[in-house]
Amino acid sequence: MALAHDHGLTFPLLSDPDLVVTRAYGVADEGNGIPWPAEFLIDSPGVIRWRATAESVGTRPSANDVLRAFDESGK
Repeated sequence: MALAHDHGLTFPLLSDPDLVVTRAYGVADEGNGIPWPAEFLIDSPGVIRWRATAESVGTRPSANDVLRAFDESGK
């Protein structure tokens, strides 16, 4: 993938142009054809333990919020 190569990334990137994964996670902004900003804490069996969504990229949980969710998930 050109983006990964251009930025020297060594991990796989997900491309979801048809919003299949976005819809499965319930974060599709259907009116604009893009996902809502979202963060998920998913355990190794694939269970969503925590999620945060927003209507704007400027509204995100802090690192402390994410770490607290991780601690509270018991995983």
